[in-house]
Amino acid sequence: MTAATSASTPTRAARGVICLAAVAGIVSALVVLGAPTWVWPPAVAVALGVLAHLWTGVVRRHPSDQGPIDRVPVHRRDAVVAAVALVALATTLAGASLRPTRDDAGPDPTLLGAARSTMTALFDFGPADFAADPATRRAARITPLLTGRLLADYRSQGPNVALASAVETGASSSIAVTGVGVAPAATTGGQTMRLLVFATQTIDIPTASPSRATVPIARWVVMRRVGDGWRMADLYPVGVDG
Repeated sequence: MTAATSASTPTRAARGVICLAAVAGIVSALVVLGAPTWVWPPAVAVALGVLAHLWTGVVRRHPSDQGPIDRVPVHRRDAVVAAVALVALATTLAGASLRPTRDDAGPDPTLLGAARSTMTALFDFGPADFAADPATRRAARITPLLTGRLLADYRSQGPNVALASAVETGASSSIAVTGVGVAPAATTGGQTMRLLVFATQTIDIPTASPSRATVPIARWVVMRRVGDGWRMADLYPVGVDG
């Protein structure tokens, strides 16, 4: 009888759901785990085997000549496909739970970018910036990058926060940031971060002999989140307060 040779409609429906879940689980596991290319061929082979079972056990209601896959009892193939689905589901869930969170993925790129750009803005200046109007324009450009103690210091000292007595000696300064590292400890829930900035600074002081020097420098900087961005809250040489 037909009932003896073909599965009932509810059985076919359940089998189809399991087969599709297995294929979807295989693809999801590969994507979530970021599987290397050599893993894909065997995974595709397993997925094709599942689809073949879907065809022989679900779609084809009136089988003709039996192929190799038809010689395996359908219930045994059901068990294999169900196992594939469960393993794929477990692998996907485990992989998703172990993927790095934002805190584990490394420093916020906007944090590093803000530290670099603020250091450059602070340490790039010349005597032309010291006159009243240029100093006002420079302050309008730099103060939005600062907060806290450093903002107060800049408002009272100007370029002297980057180079002692810069204004009094008519000094020029330029900087090239070569590296930025984030200290392992963060405070206030990640809203304040301490960074170590490495740079090469070129200083020109007309009254010095020689007048020009290029030196490597390292500075601790404290960055504080303000709104959606980062501002520099403090700046001090390495060896001071840590």
